[in-house]
Amino acid sequence: MNQRNAMCMLVGISAFLAITPYSFAGGDLLDRFQAQFRSAHTIRCTFTNAFGAAGTIVAKRGGMYCVTIPDRIIVSNGKTVWSATTSAKSVIMNTYKEKSNDLSLEKVFFEIINIYRAQIVETKGNGGTIRLTPQDSRTVIAGVTKAEVTLDASIRVTRIVLTENGTTTVYTVSKMAMNPKVHASTFTFSPPMGWELIDLR
Repeated sequence: MNQRNAMCMLVGISAFLAITPYSFAGGDLLDRFQAQFRSAHTIRCTFTNAFGAAGTIVAKRGGMYCVTIPDRIIVSNGKTVWSATTSAKSVIMNTYKEKSNDLSLEKVFFEIINIYRAQIVETKGNGGTIRLTPQDSRTVIAGVTKAEVTLDASIRVTRIVLTENGTTTVYTVSKMAMNPKVHASTFTFSPPMGWELIDLR
């Protein structure tokens, strides 16, 4: 092997070693992320928005969720949605619409993460940040044109940044449980005695 060929080989090896760790780490992160959420049937977590308002969500694939935020509980069984306001002692019932433009974290976990194109923007240890964008204008969900999901080493979501119709919303996520056992009664709501019931179905 002459000197020129030896030099080319060394340059090639150096380039390979420089890009391989990131490529392998990134590919592994993306694979683990997609495997984790595509196999998820139920999810439970706590979230806080940029204004400090905290809440919890329990969700099941198929449009079922229970969201608890200050003074409100929003429940869906995939057919009916109950929106209850504690201070007003009232609950509004409506029909669940699968193609609704209303954005919820349930749609992020079970639709956007599964349907949008995923690209790694940062790796950190065994976690990192993944950017999700729709394949085209026909696959935009609830007006979300970009979502960035930050993951810890266990591929649990710790932060979500959503760009929706030009507006950015940030959620800090904690206590995430994948595929917890959830009773069917979680996704129904019975107004307490004396509450006003407004049925818009």
